[in-house]
Amino acid sequence: MNIPTLAQVDIEEKPYTSHVEVANEAHNDGDIKGDLTLNEAMEAEAIEHSMGIIEALRTYPWAVFWSISVSMCVVSEAYDNALINTLFGLSAFKKQFGVYLPASQKYTLTAPWQSALSQSSAIGCFIGIIFTGWISEKIGYRKTAILGQFLMIAAIFLTFFADRLWILLLGEIACGFPWGMFINLAPAYASEVAPLPLRGFLTVYVQLCWCIGQFIAAGVLYSVNTRTDKWAYKIPFAVQWAWPLPLIFLLIFAPESPWWLVRKGRLAEAEKVVRRLGGKIDQDPKNTVAMMVRTNEIEIANETGVSFKDCFKGVDRRRTLIVCMIFGMQPLSGLTLGNQFVFFSEQAGLDSSNAFKMNLGNNAIAFLGTIFSWFLISWFGRRTIYLGGLMFAMADLYIIAFIGIAKSSSGVNWATSGLMIAYNFIYDAAIGPLTYAIISEMSSVRLRSKSIGLARNTYYITHIIAGITTPYMINSTAGNLKGKAGFIWGTMAVFCFVLAFFHLPETKGRNYRELDLLFHRKTPARKFASTNIEEVAEE
Repeated sequence: MNIPTLAQVDIEEKPYTSHVEVANEAHNDGDIKGDLTLNEAMEAEAIEHSMGIIEALRTYPWAVFWSISVSMCVVSEAYDNALINTLFGLSAFKKQFGVYLPASQKYTLTAPWQSALSQSSAIGCFIGIIFTGWISEKIGYRKTAILGQFLMIAAIFLTFFADRLWILLLGEIACGFPWGMFINLAPAYASEVAPLPLRGFLTVYVQLCWCIGQFIAAGVLYSVNTRTDKWAYKIPFAVQWAWPLPLIFLLIFAPESPWWLVRKGRLAEAEKVVRRLGGKIDQDPKNTVAMMVRTNEIEIANETGVSFKDCFKGVDRRRTLIVCMIFGMQPLSGLTLGNQFVFFSEQAGLDSSNAFKMNLGNNAIAFLGTIFSWFLISWFGRRTIYLGGLMFAMADLYIIAFIGIAKSSSGVNWATSGLMIAYNFIYDAAIGPLTYAIISEMSSVRLRSKSIGLARNTYYITHIIAGITTPYMINSTAGNLKGKAGFIWGTMAVFCFVLAFFHLPETKGRNYRELDLLFHRKTPARKFASTNIEEVAEE
């Protein structure tokens, strides 16, 4: 396949060869008539910039539908992430897999096994992400997502039938493999089917899928927490079989990413997908495809390849480091503590029943937080929201820590649990959802799947480290810090804020060509929002 370089189109925007020639050379797609010029590509770009949110929703309703459908794959990982951490507070689970403590006359899971189980799926996710970065570029996003769902069905068997900790551990690792595929594909697909005005909303929706999964898990676990038999934990595992088949059915009919088709030179197909994604498109879909070709060629001119090693070459090195930083900071900003809400609340002094009730409220508040993030991204820039979220998060964690110094009482216990709910609202209104928008916009189009994969794997590395250490901090058989663990995670949130302040650029309102130019000209992070893109293009 001979995709033209910028011998005709360089970074200064000189005219380039028509995409008809590219299609004919690559796949003999001769059904496209006429030449697409630079002016037509610029026209499509101008229309995207002038389009409002409501107009974009009316124009591209199917882009919204299919983006939401693919993102729903993430629900299964979110469900299990909440499930496995909440099971540590389930009496039947602790009796089956834990040890008896004579002093408290209760069963509990030891800190080493708690750490191992809470992080086991991350091992599978890590491998699954690397696999997805390679396979999705070969066969496309849609087929890769379908493959992941079939693997998910098989992996659930291990967790459902596990009667030993090591079998459950293997099951979680096996489930992690397809979850790694889904978390890689969802933001990449959303960012590539969404028009510019909806890009932030649809990438942020991935976080809402996390909230949906966690809320379902909280409801299921609350309904079984009084059971004393093995079905108390087997039913929650079995529930995971509920979504793969419906999602497989949906994914069979989903369109492929038009950007992926452009990268493969299949431009006639890309044009059909653009037409399919829109319900009422006034402009010629060929113009939109021309805009994609234009961006792709600019990245080729910048020597952007499609392999993992290309993520660390030239301009893309900076982009890769930024997305890895942003995703890696999620666990370091206190998320790991928030994810163990039930266990943390029990260690802080609440009884099991109240801890599970509070967990339902916790997940409902997190859901509302993500909805609130949609309003925030329409009012403020990505950088502003992310930095603000880190500021509020570190303040909340320090308050939890100072309350933890006080002598345990009913008021202190409820206040600690309530402040942890407040933290989860802050996280789901800012840090969590904005991460998906930022990583999708920050990476170059040609390396998006691989950049997101590397970023997510950075998350898993920090998540494993944080996840292993957190149980030792709060577990009554280890550090027993309770709320005072907020001192540690509050300090880590300060560290994250400093890093983001100096290195996180603003991407709101910028299309992918403009971001390519800003990175190519090595624009400082704090000047992305104020830089005149036309002046950059003329340099």
